[in-house]
Amino acid sequence: SDPSAASLFYHPACLTDFYFQTRELEGLPLRRPAAARAAAVEERVLADLEAVGFARQPHVVHSLRCFARGDARTDVRDDHAGDHPHFARYFPRLSSRRFYRICLQQPTPAGRVDTRRSVRMYYCPPERMAPP
Repeated sequence: SDPSAASLFYHPACLTDFYFQTRELEGLPLRRPAAARAAAVEERVLADLEAVGFARQPHVVHSLRCFARGDARTDVRDDHAGDHPHFARYFPRLSSRRFYRICLQQPTPAGRVDTRRSVRMYYCPPERMAPP
C-alpha cells in the first residue's frame, strides 16, 4: 500500500463521458466552448496528479478508443499513428506517451491496438460478440 513502490497509477476521470456530454459543442477545429471545458478537465486531472506527488509517474486514464499500433515506419515515433483524433484534440497532454489508456474500441481506421499502451476492455465478453 506504499504508493512510492508503484510503477503505474490510475486516474478515474470520466474522459469518455465528458466527450459524449460535450460533443454537440464540438466542431472542426474544436470550438471554444468544448475546447475550454476540455482544457479545464485536463488541467484538473494533471493538478490531481501533482497534488498527490506522483505527477511524473506513468498513469492510466479512460478513453473510448485505444492507442493504435503503427507499422515499422510510424511505431514509436508517432504517438497518434492510426489513432482517432478526438482524444488528442480534447486532451493533448493526456495523449502523450506518459499516459496509458483503458479503452473500449480498437483504433480507427481498423487499426491494431497498441497493447503496450492500452488495456482494451470489451462491452461484452468476446465469446458473446459472435452472432448465434
